[in-house]
Amino acid sequence: MSLSKKMKYSEESTSRNFQEWWTFKYGMIFKNNKALCVLCSESVVCRTSSVKRHFETIHKTLLTKSADELKCFISRALSSKDAQSDKLIKFCLPVLMLQSLSLFGENRLVMAILHDLNQSSFFSICIDESTDITSSAHLSIISRFCINDEIREELIKLASIPAKTTGENICEVVVNVLEDIGLNLSKIVSKIGHPLIGFYCIIHQEALCAKDGLMQYENILKLVTKIVNFINARALNKRRFSLLLVDVNSIHKGLVTSNNVHWLSRGNLLERYVECLHEIRLFLSENQKNYTELTDINWLCNLMFFTDFCLHLNELNLKLQGTGKNLEFMFSLIKSFETKFNVFIRDIENHKFKYFQHLNKFLSEIEINETPKLDENINNFLSIIKETIQQFNNRFIDFKKFECNIKFLKCPDTYNYDELDLHYFEWMNIDTFEFELIDLQSCNTWKQKFIDLRQLIEEIEINRLQANVRNALIDETSAACVSLKTTNYTPDIKMLSSKKQQQKSH
Repeated sequence: MSLSKKMKYSEESTSRNFQEWWTFKYGMIFKNNKALCVLCSESVVCRTSSVKRHFETIHKTLLTKSADELKCFISRALSSKDAQSDKLIKFCLPVLMLQSLSLFGENRLVMAILHDLNQSSFFSICIDESTDITSSAHLSIISRFCINDEIREELIKLASIPAKTTGENICEVVVNVLEDIGLNLSKIVSKIGHPLIGFYCIIHQEALCAKDGLMQYENILKLVTKIVNFINARALNKRRFSLLLVDVNSIHKGLVTSNNVHWLSRGNLLERYVECLHEIRLFLSENQKNYTELTDINWLCNLMFFTDFCLHLNELNLKLQGTGKNLEFMFSLIKSFETKFNVFIRDIENHKFKYFQHLNKFLSEIEINETPKLDENINNFLSIIKETIQQFNNRFIDFKKFECNIKFLKCPDTYNYDELDLHYFEWMNIDTFEFELIDLQSCNTWKQKFIDLRQLIEEIEINRLQANVRNALIDETSAACVSLKTTNYTPDIKMLSSKKQQQKSH
C-alpha cells in the first residue's frame, strides 16, 4: 500500500492557492480569489513570487525592520479597528451624504461651518482660482476662524467662474457667495492698519524650481510621454499592454500619464515607466516600434537619474501640501531640502548613488561591456543639481530675507535685537522697541509663556491631519467631496443612517 506523501512547505511554491503564511509575513488576506494587501488595499495574484515582489517594491521601507518589529506592524494593521472604521466611512459616506451635500445651503456640514463663522468675532478668507482639464474655471473660498482655542480652516464654497478670471470677476463671485449664504462681511479681516507683507505661493514656487531646474531633460520627457501616449491613447493597445503586465505577474495594471497642471504627475509618470521598462520594450517590439534610446545605456542612465530626482522633488511638494501649515514650518521644509542638495552632490561624486535607487539598481544590473560614460554622466547630474539649487536661491530669496523676522515672531524671548530687519516694522512705534524687548527677555513669566506656547504649537503639528485636496473640480458633487476630505467636523452617522430605509425581505 502506498502512502500519500505530504507536500513539503516551500516559500517558492508556484501554487495559485492562497497561502496562510502570506498573511503574517507580507500582510495579505484572501478576497475575491486574489491576495489583498492590508497595508495598501491593492490586489495581487495568488502566487508567492507576486506577493513577495509587491511587498518588497511597494512596502520596501518595511524591509529595514527586524522580524519581530515587522510581525508586530503587520499584526496591528490586521487587527486595527480604527483602520476598518476609516475605510467604512470613506466608502459609505458618499452613499449617505452626497444627497444632502448636493444642495449647498441645505446640508448639515455647511450649516455647522456657517454657524461657527457667525459665532466668531472675525475670520479671514483665502481664495484659489483653478482651471481643470475641461477648461472650466473654479474658485475655492476657504475660511480661517477661531472656535474657542482652536484655529480651523474650512471650505466655504467651490464656486464656478462664468466668464473671465480677472480680479474684478473673482471679487464679484466671492461677494455674491458670501452674501447668499448669509455671512456678515464686516467680520472679514481686511483692514489691519499696516502694509501687508506679500509672498508668492511656496508650493507653486517649488514646482517651478523643479520644472526649470530639469529643463535639460525635456527631450527625455517628450520621448517617454510619446511612448506612454502610444500605449494609453489607443484602447486596444492599452488592453493588450494590461494583459502583458498580468502575464508577467507585474504589480502594476498600466502606465500613468503626465499633465503640466498636475505638478506631481511628471515624477509619477517616470517612476511607472521605469518600473515597466522591460514590458514596454517587449510591447513596442511586438508592434514594430523601434526606439534606439531604449537600448542606449547613457540615455537610460540619465532617465534613471531624472526619475529619482523628480521623486525627491515630489516628496518635498507633498510635504508642503495640507491644511494648517504656517510660513515658518513650510520654509523650514525648503531649507531642509536645500541642505539635502549637498548630500546628493556628495553621494554622486562618491559614485555611491545611495539616494538614487533606480539609478543604482540600473548600474548594478548592466553588463561590464555595457558600462556607460559614467564620468560624463556624473558631470551632467551635478550640473542639473546645481541648476536646481540656483532656482531655489532665486525663487526663495524673499523668504530668506524675512527669515530672521519669522524666527523672532516665534521666539522673541531668545532672539537677538541686532539680527532683526526692522524695516518691516516701520509702521509701528519702534523708538523704544529695544528696551521693551530687553524687559520681555528679562521677565521669567513672559519667557515661560512663550515656552508653553511653542510646546502647544508642537502638539498641534504632531496631531494635524494631512490632506491632499487638489482634484478635478467640476460641480457641486466635487465640492461636496472636497468638503468631506478637508473638514474637521465629524458626520452624524446615526442620524444619516436613520433616514435610510432598511432593505426588507420579499
